[in-house]
Amino acid sequence: PFFASSFYDLVIAVSIFGIGGGISMPAIMAYAVIKGDTKKAMGSVISILTVAHSMGMLTGSIVAGLAMDYLSLRLSFPCGTIIMALGTFSFFISCHKNTRQRKF
Repeated sequence: PFFASSFYDLVIAVSIFGIGGGISMPAIMAYAVIKGDTKKAMGSVISILTVAHSMGMLTGSIVAGLAMDYLSLRLSFPCGTIIMALGTFSFFISCHKNTRQRKF
């Protein structure tokens, strides 16, 4: 397991997450602009993206709080990891189903 043993370990972890967000968010926003322009509904596409991001922040905070209350602080992080993995898995499953439906 990976544990932060000092403040600098936390700074490095936050920096890595920041770089990941800095790389992914412009690409996601560009894709949203392309889809919004194609559908002639730019505002709707951007608002759906914003709502999805906000719902993720809300859900993560609630799940972490419940895990801390009912389990412990130490177990809230593995619970968050499981939730993220399930979300990623369900995203890939739903994308795979959509691409199979489009081929027919």
